[in-house]
Amino acid sequence: MSKPNRRRKKPPKRELIKARASGNERQQPEDLDAKILRTLSAEPKTATVLGVTIFLILVSIFAYRHVMDPGLIERPWLYVVAAFVAAFTFLAASSLTIMTYCFMFHRNTAAARAFLGSVGNFAAIGAVLGTLLGLRLAVPFFNEIQSHPADHKQPFMELMSLIGNTATILVLLMIGFCWVRAVGLVILTMRKNVGTSGAQTDEAKSWTTNWSRRVLSVGLLIVANYVGLRTAWAIWFILTSK
Repeated sequence: MSKPNRRRKKPPKRELIKARASGNERQQPEDLDAKILRTLSAEPKTATVLGVTIFLILVSIFAYRHVMDPGLIERPWLYVVAAFVAAFTFLAASSLTIMTYCFMFHRNTAAARAFLGSVGNFAAIGAVLGTLLGLRLAVPFFNEIQSHPADHKQPFMELMSLIGNTATILVLLMIGFCWVRAVGLVILTMRKNVGTSGAQTDEAKSWTTNWSRRVLSVGLLIVANYVGLRTAWAIWFILTSK
């Protein structure tokens, strides 16, 4: 006796094509608000943290004296370092200005909370890495004290200041990575919270809301970036004016 054929019959090709087409229709493209909110909620990438860590290891091995005394940096490397520091100063100052505005007026929104968590993660990583780099500088700082004891009247306080300054610089560096997210936060906040009160009619929203969103969002970005540019220019001038 022949065994019964238990294989299932394949559906016709036309039915497969229709099923695939219906599945593609169900997968609607992600809108701008959902895309920005997903970006704000994202954790710091491992590649970014690993890259900053490797950079700090190289600095702690080959350039620790220049971190302790930036005046030792010679031209033209001085301009490269000043440009790098000024660029991240601009990004950090702009991000902090945008964050201050959004937390003053829209701190209870999901986007603001997501951005706060993201900035907190980046700042925490910068604080840890900056403190470790500052502790690494304790050894050459101790050697400097032994070589020139008369120049260091309060060595412990100078060491604490060095560690604190290094941690602060790394915190600002990591916050600078949040600049794109800060701009996205402004766009999302303005789209959802400007001119959307229930007292307005649909006709008023179509003109008033769109106009106010554009003006306020563009104005906020201009002010935040202007503050960042002025701060970056001050840092550039300080570092290159020796």
